[in-house]
Amino acid sequence: MIAQSTESSSYKFWKVALVLLVVAYLCNFFTPLRLTNDTIRYFRLVETQLGNWPAPHFRDFLPFGYVCTLFGLAKAGILNSFTIAALNGLMLVGSLYFLRKLFSAKRHFIWMIVLLLLNWNTIKFTLTPLSEMQFLFLSAGCLYFYSAFGETRKKWYLLFSIIFCVLAIYTRTAGMSLGLALVLTPLLENGKKILTLIRSNKLIAFGIALGISAIFVFQINQYGVLKYLNYYRVSGEQNPLIILLTTCWMHIQEIGELFINIPQSKAVTVVPPVVAMILYTIAGLLFLCLLAKAIFSKKLEIPSVVRVYLFIYFLMICCWPFFEVRFWFPVFPLMLMVILAQVNSAGLNAMWMSLRNFYLGAYFLTGIFSISYYSWLSFNREAMAEHHDAGLWKKQYRAHFFGEPFKRGMFEDDAIYILDKYDAAHKGVSVDQQFPERR
Repeated sequence: MIAQSTESSSYKFWKVALVLLVVAYLCNFFTPLRLTNDTIRYFRLVETQLGNWPAPHFRDFLPFGYVCTLFGLAKAGILNSFTIAALNGLMLVGSLYFLRKLFSAKRHFIWMIVLLLLNWNTIKFTLTPLSEMQFLFLSAGCLYFYSAFGETRKKWYLLFSIIFCVLAIYTRTAGMSLGLALVLTPLLENGKKILTLIRSNKLIAFGIALGISAIFVFQINQYGVLKYLNYYRVSGEQNPLIILLTTCWMHIQEIGELFINIPQSKAVTVVPPVVAMILYTIAGLLFLCLLAKAIFSKKLEIPSVVRVYLFIYFLMICCWPFFEVRFWFPVFPLMLMVILAQVNSAGLNAMWMSLRNFYLGAYFLTGIFSISYYSWLSFNREAMAEHHDAGLWKKQYRAHFFGEPFKRGMFEDDAIYILDKYDAAHKGVSVDQQFPERR
């Protein structure tokens, strides 16, 4: 009776926390446009597509999926910081819906949502014009429809899975890991049956293989995929084993960032860099072990396609020679769900229960601080100019918010032009007045 009452109280706590977090997110939709280097790149491509800037002005190899989304909003006349945040919020809700349908174990789903919303990466990518949230939505949809096809054998589920997969690839090149997961999962589950079918239908099998190969060749020649693949080759040319181990070690620290819920760049301002490095490495290894244990456990009800996708995605990112925690965000909700799937409070002794509760308490505190920090920036223009993205865009924001003079140059002009045109929270000087050459 006492245990049941405690569980009921805990569930109510998580529901209240969820409601408060949703309100905080909704308030932050009224944010100024948040600049990053890739945000500038996306908007440059949109402006070029709109015909506002001459085509030679800017060339880029970013996938066009998110550019098309921004372009559609621009053509509808609603491209601004508010609608971007609101659309990202809707895609986050859609992603959670797909994940809810994907996993049969629903007990800890509300835990996952609260932990996800408390993470600084989630609020950052909800408010920032970047492709992360769109890719999360498309990848979650792809996995759900594929799993539903496996259960029901309804062909339209498979069709939607393929459509979502293609859109995910054109949103982020990392979506190719989804395509590999869709191909490898049935091979791993029904390898013998598929081999029998291939032997009895050699001509059809050859045609399918030829079609897949043609799509793959076409895809790797699109939007700089070869350039991305070249990074893997260059990174392994000298001392490949040492480079691979170093790369994996750095990516393990990124996983530590996700679950500690504090950017390592902020932590080193409080503790010595060596201490921070050790802490983030230990945290990354711990949660990576928990994840691996769950993925390879036959007892847990985790869809096979999720296991394969996570395995491929991890291999791909661990070999990627660039380091940024945002690479892990598209699989972070899956990581949470998979880890929570093996949580069984009845099987934890008092010491582990205390450690779990201590961790959750610390995670909550860092999450509340992160949301408070982002809210402060959303409603304080001085703070936004000084602190957003470590002050990298200070001159651009001050020129936009306060009309301060700035040094002319293509990079500065592009950033301020984009702010003046698409920031719904504050309109500075008209772009026609500021940049008459781009009318």
